[in-house]
Amino acid sequence: MVHSRRQRLVFFVSLALFISSTSSLTGYALWLLRADAIKSGLQISALLSRSFSDHLTQSIHVTEMAGVNAITLEERQLDPHQAQKDFISILRNSPYLRSISLLDASGLIVASANPANIGRLVATDDYFPVTRGAQSVLRIGPPWAGRDFVDGTESSPQHPVATPDSFIPLTQGIDVGGVQMTLLMAINPDYFLHHIAKQLAPTSGDVEVLRLDGVLLMSTNPQASAGTRRDYAGHLRQINEMESGEFEQVQDDGNHALSAFRGSTLYPFVVVTNIQRKHALENWRYEMTTILSIVGPALLALTVLAIAFYRRHSQLEVQREKSARLQQINAAQVFTNSHEGILIAALDGTILDANEAFVQITGYSRDELVGQKSSLLKGELQDETFYAAMRSQLLEQGFWQGEILNRRKNGSVFTESLYICAVRDDQGIVRQYVAMISDISERKKMEAQVRQLAFYDPLTQLPNRHLLDDRLNQVMLASKRSGHYAALMFLDLDNFKPLNDAHGHSVGDLLLAEVGKRLTAAVRKIDTVARFGGDEFVVLLGELSLDHASSTEQARSVAEKIRLSLSAPYFLMIESSNTPSSTVEHHCSVSIGAVVFVNHQATQQEILKWADAAMYQAKDAGRNLIRFYTAETPAPLAST
Repeated sequence: MVHSRRQRLVFFVSLALFISSTSSLTGYALWLLRADAIKSGLQISALLSRSFSDHLTQSIHVTEMAGVNAITLEERQLDPHQAQKDFISILRNSPYLRSISLLDASGLIVASANPANIGRLVATDDYFPVTRGAQSVLRIGPPWAGRDFVDGTESSPQHPVATPDSFIPLTQGIDVGGVQMTLLMAINPDYFLHHIAKQLAPTSGDVEVLRLDGVLLMSTNPQASAGTRRDYAGHLRQINEMESGEFEQVQDDGNHALSAFRGSTLYPFVVVTNIQRKHALENWRYEMTTILSIVGPALLALTVLAIAFYRRHSQLEVQREKSARLQQINAAQVFTNSHEGILIAALDGTILDANEAFVQITGYSRDELVGQKSSLLKGELQDETFYAAMRSQLLEQGFWQGEILNRRKNGSVFTESLYICAVRDDQGIVRQYVAMISDISERKKMEAQVRQLAFYDPLTQLPNRHLLDDRLNQVMLASKRSGHYAALMFLDLDNFKPLNDAHGHSVGDLLLAEVGKRLTAAVRKIDTVARFGGDEFVVLLGELSLDHASSTEQARSVAEKIRLSLSAPYFLMIESSNTPSSTVEHHCSVSIGAVVFVNHQATQQEILKWADAAMYQAKDAGRNLIRFYTAETPAPLAST
């Protein structure tokens, strides 16, 4: 009786330990999957913050340079009428600007692209960063309610913007004929919010732009009011001290968010991207439900089987026999119900068995596999050297793990995560091999999408500024090694803004996408076509001739080909759910500035600057022209 009680105690304790350990392992696996999903969400949030920060910084920088150059040209005395003309010219190519004005020392607007602003007094004492004396530093003021200064009202943390329209004032100290004045720019936040909304759906999260002191400048969250002060649950200090970072937070509405921030490299603002944690965990919840739907019933079944096994067999020998049988059933359930494809092979490679998941992944039936050699599954996408190295590691280490491309029975290609291990007996002798596979094609596709977002323009699918910098560096290094010349062209579309004004930005986007296709078709595959921003593109030509004259002619030939291609009519299809589809015929041209360089004779920024200067020379000469940079080419003053 005592022995029977002891057996009963041992049995139930062992069963409880098994259930608790299995539950713990399942919980730990789910926790790891959840942590991986959160990490992935934070990485995507960080990539978006960087992209939005760079876009906003570049837009402000271009406007700042254009405005300063327009006013400080030849250090002339201020001519309000000429300044107004220059400012209006800048606004034509800057959809993210409401107005650009000039303040005197007392803060009075003395010149403006919007004549109604003249005479308005603008206090800039609370603009950030706080400066002492006349310093040429771009400063950001609190958001204003309204469309422009003439009808606007400055906000504060106590009285944030409460109207649909708002703008963000920026100031830059400049010297005009020996007199210290201030350039005043009104930034249109709607332009940037529209750009952000194309890449991050409102249901997935929101993006906020803050001054470094925490004042909210703009937000895609309709519940947020510009002008309020944010501290991000104590993370504001971290945001001020670091260029970028990631953290989790509970937002004002109670939702948990995966947040990442990225500070501007030039200006005192930071972009914070908040991806809803529930959105980032959607796939994890599906995986959790799937795993629990398998583990739960399996545990319940095992528990019922174990208790039935104990009750039916009271003697120790019978219990051992039934225990062995239960283990076999358990192994069979794991083999059958696993989401990973499992294949068992003999030492000579003969396939002994394969589970249903393996059949579903590869497309081969179990009858087609059993008895065949495992070489049946060896695709031609990896060479024999690859498989020789795999066999060598299996013999030396007893396992191999990696990712390969393989073909299903129907010929379709998929990315496979493969793990092969040797199964040894009690004496350590290898008896068979077990291979486990998973189809990771969707995961690889998601990784490629994240990379596409980081390095390619979402509208034209052309390389963006980050990838252009890398390509230019490679071309410069290749030129240094080979001595061959290279060329860089800066392109700006003529007559683009009237299309946007007449038909909206969606039609303008169609034109930009078509321009990208024509540019790609006009150059070699080894060359690079990139979207620089707005209606500006860059073409990078490598491996030209060994002498400057021949290389210049090669570049001129390509530039002329591009000019003719982009001058051809555009037929843009407008589709609407409310009205019948229609086609807009549009004619535009392109102004091209080019520079030929060799052997690292300048920095990347200098090469871009030279091409930009030549492009403005083409515009000043009448547009639809090609100009090459020379030492006499003037620096660009403002877009015309």
